[in-house]
This record gives sequence, structure tokens and C-alpha cells, in this order.
Amino acid sequence: MLKQLLEHVLQTDITVDGHTFPLAAIIWHKRIPEFEFDFPVSAFFPDMLNGLSDDRTSVVVRRFHEQGSSELEGIMNGKMDLFFEHEGRYYILDWKSNYLGGTPEDYTPQPYPQR
Repeated sequence: MLKQLLEHVLQTDITVDGHTFPLAAIIWHKRIPEFEFDFPVSAFFPDMLNGLSDDRTSVVVRRFHEQGSSELEGIMNGKMDLFFEHEGRYYILDWKSNYLGGTPEDYTPQPYPQR
């Protein structure tokens, strides 16, 4: 079953700006998995994040509010799941492994709101 799942993932098409290709087409030496990044964040007030708050982000926003009303600035860091080049274009791929249901239909783009 795991083999079938991996084959399915590797053969699934990615479509971006009219370009379609499967993950299997990504050449190994033209990709960086778990690519770490750091970039500076200009000063901002935590209250500026209020418009972003919903059930999924409320914990993050609360952490900023614990800082008080003072300005925050610093470095944002994280990891991209996959950074790669394909046919002269560069891509960032972020995938999720959350359980959404027991059928392939549970993992189609339709149930997800555009943000």
C-alpha cells in the first residue's frame, strides 16, 4: 500500500501558470528538500495581525499579543518542504499530511477555501 501511495504522489501532476508536470519529473540534483530560510522582518505592532486571526491562527496571534503593544522586529525563519527548478523555472512546494478523510475525494482542492 505504501508503494502505491508513493507512486501515486510521484505521478500526480502539478499545474502552475499553465505548466503541468509530475513530481517524478523533478531532477534530483535540481531540488533542495527542507530548504531553510531566514529573512528580516521590519518593525510592526502585534495588533496588525488581528485581521489574520481565525481558528487556525489564533494561538500564533495570542503569542504575539503576549509581547504587549511594543513594536516587534527581527528574523523570520522556517523551512520550505521542497525548493526546486524545473525547465528553467523555480518553485516552492509545501505539502500537508493532515488526515482529512478516508477517500481520495477528501483530498481534492474543492473543500479548501481560497485565501
